[in-house]
Amino acid sequence: MANLVTSGETIIFVDIDGPLLPFRLHYHPQNIPIMTNPNKKYATGDDLFRLKKGLVFDPVMVHAINRWAEATEAKLVLSTAWAEQLSYEQMVEIFDRNGISTDCIHDQWMTPRNPTWDRGAEISHWLFNNLGKIANYMVIDDDISVMNAPGVKPEKVLLIDLNNGLRYDQLWTGCEILGLTEYDKVLA
Repeated sequence: MANLVTSGETIIFVDIDGPLLPFRLHYHPQNIPIMTNPNKKYATGDDLFRLKKGLVFDPVMVHAINRWAEATEAKLVLSTAWAEQLSYEQMVEIFDRNGISTDCIHDQWMTPRNPTWDRGAEISHWLFNNLGKIANYMVIDDDISVMNAPGVKPEKVLLIDLNNGLRYDQLWTGCEILGLTEYDKVLA
């Protein structure tokens, strides 16, 4: 298990497809032309960036992430295939366009990538590489593999539904994972 310290950083690991862009958001009026674009599947580089930067994220999840990060001074680490496909600058622009505070993106902004690892292994490796620096963390993901990853505590995982995204009760669960007790003040 990842050893947490009493003083150190709070980290929020964020996946995009599912938590920030659940399938129901594919039907947002601004997302429909992008999600139904037949060239989307083959886009790479700047073409892929042009498509993805036009997508609208779930505004409730965006608000929750911003409030959680602000209340705990957490740093965001991306645990998503998007981080592999796009540059740091491109990810910052996409986050900024969707209202996610870009000031809270961690210097080590993405989990390490390896074609033989699942998402849980990527997060495990990031935590291991930062032993002794992390006071608390939360994993926001739709991939159940994170629940069983060595070094990732299941109680630190906010498992999001790929189809529908964040549930109402998960707003409070996220607060609990991060040690926040005044839910209404945090999320207002």
